[in-house]
Amino acid sequence: MASSEGGFTVIANDLIRHRELSTTEKVILFSLLSYLNVEQQRAWPSVTTIAECAGVSEFWAREQLKALETKGFIKTEKRPGHVTRYEILTPQQTCARNNVAPATELQEDRNKVADNPATNLRLDRNKVAPINTNTNTNLQELSTNTKNAPAKKDDFAADFEEFWRAYPKPKNPDKTPTRKKYEALRKKGVSGDDLLKAAQGYARSTQGTDPRYIKHGATFLGPQEPWRDYLTEPEPVSDEPPDAEKLFPDLAEWLKQNRSEANER
Repeated sequence: MASSEGGFTVIANDLIRHRELSTTEKVILFSLLSYLNVEQQRAWPSVTTIAECAGVSEFWAREQLKALETKGFIKTEKRPGHVTRYEILTPQQTCARNNVAPATELQEDRNKVADNPATNLRLDRNKVAPINTNTNTNLQELSTNTKNAPAKKDDFAADFEEFWRAYPKPKNPDKTPTRKKYEALRKKGVSGDDLLKAAQGYARSTQGTDPRYIKHGATFLGPQEPWRDYLTEPEPVSDEPPDAEKLFPDLAEWLKQNRSEANER
C-alpha cells in the first residue's frame, strides 16, 4: 500500500480518494505511512512526532488516530513502557472489514455510466447524479452549494493551528476557548482564510504592544466580532499635508470670492 524509500512515500490511489476519510484523517494517516516499516506493515512514531508531521496539535492527532482505528484503517498495539505501534491496513482489508466496495471498483462503475451516451447523467466526484437540460445552471448551483457548505470539525483543525500561530499572544493565552469560538464561526460558514487574514492584520496592528493589552483570542472572535475590523488593510498614513481645497471645497470657493472682492476695492 505504501513504502518510504529514499525520502519518498508511495500511497495507493484507493487510499487518497477514499470517501470515508476526512482531510485531517488523511493527513494523519499519510504521516503514519511516512514512518512505515514496509516489511512489518507497521509504524511506531510518537504522537508528538505525528502531530508535528501533520501540522496539528497533539490533541487533534490523538482524536484522528482514534477515528482511523474506529473506521478500520489502522490497528493500535499499546505496549507498556514503549511507544504505541500502529498496524496499517490496506484499502482492501478496510473495505472487507466495513463491507463496502473498494474505490477502484466504484470508479470503474462510474466510468461505465459516464461513457454511456444513452444516459442523461453527470459524473460527480464521488457519485453519478441526474442533471437538468440546462447544464450551466446546474453547474452554477453545484458551485454555490459547495462554497456555502458549512465546514466540519475535522476539516478545520489544521486551519485553527495556522490561525493560532498567526495570532498575537496576550498575557495568559486562551487557546481552548479560542478554538471553540473559531469552530463556532467556521460552522456558521465563515471562511478560514478570512479568520487567518484577520489574525495577521491584528498581529501587525499590535506589533510591539504589551501582551497585557492584546485581546484574548476568544474575545477577538467573540460575539462583538472585532476580527472583522482587520479584514482590510489600513490606509497608509501620508507625510504630505492635506489639500485644504479638497477637504473644504466650499471654504476654498468662499476665500476666492473674498479675495476678488478685496482686489476690486
